[in-house]
Amino acid sequence: MNAMLRVLWIAAVCALTSPMLSSPARAGTAVLIWPLDPTIEAGRKAGTLWLENVGKAPVTLQIRVLAWEQRDFSDSYDAQSLIVSTPPFTTIAPGKKQLVRLTLTAPLAAGEERAFRILVDEIPSPQSAGSTGLRVQMRYSLPLFAYGQGLWRKDEGRVAGARRAQPALSWQLIEAGDVRFMQVRNSGSGHARLSQVRLVNLARPALTHNQDDIDIAPGLLGYVLPGQTMRWPVPDGVLSGRHLQAQLETNAPPVLLPGD
Repeated sequence: MNAMLRVLWIAAVCALTSPMLSSPARAGTAVLIWPLDPTIEAGRKAGTLWLENVGKAPVTLQIRVLAWEQRDFSDSYDAQSLIVSTPPFTTIAPGKKQLVRLTLTAPLAAGEERAFRILVDEIPSPQSAGSTGLRVQMRYSLPLFAYGQGLWRKDEGRVAGARRAQPALSWQLIEAGDVRFMQVRNSGSGHARLSQVRLVNLARPALTHNQDDIDIAPGLLGYVLPGQTMRWPVPDGVLSGRHLQAQLETNAPPVLLPGD
């Protein structure tokens, strides 16, 4: 099941006609999406995404691909035409699947990793508005990475003479105003996906240092794209001298990041 994504959260894009919600919102559909981490490897013109309706009612979806960049330590999403999704809209009957093709309209520069975000939005039907006037819209968001010649990410994209896109991370604690941040820089050729992030005190004895660790994010914290720097606030009282530990690959053990 780790190759699929069942999204069970409701995006904060609900329009309420009543100031008070007297009954719980109910989502009439559930969508499975896979793979979780689609790529368009070098030399390929398209990637694929599967959508499956496992609910009890038809679901109409809009599929968009946005350019993903990082500016001023935050994610930025913009309209783009380099990757086109086909179809851009679809209605899926209960128990049925839909294949979505993600097609490159032009080749990427050699040795380049480009980041995109796939947004799959449910288009609510008039029947989805209940007696309270609540219209619920589900949003599914997945990363998409594409690669130019000479660079690959997954084994199926490996070719002779090419190198694997990998992050090269370093970090530091910094202060901006009255806030202390954990700042992570990526000077590598590929993105970094940070999860299970902790600040650890390696000066403690091995059997007890875990009691002094500080959890920053037990799940996914965020991404650092190649050539970019991102920062996240840390709890008050965090002092220098700690080490940053994070998981960079799914199912891989956490690693220590070097300091800047």
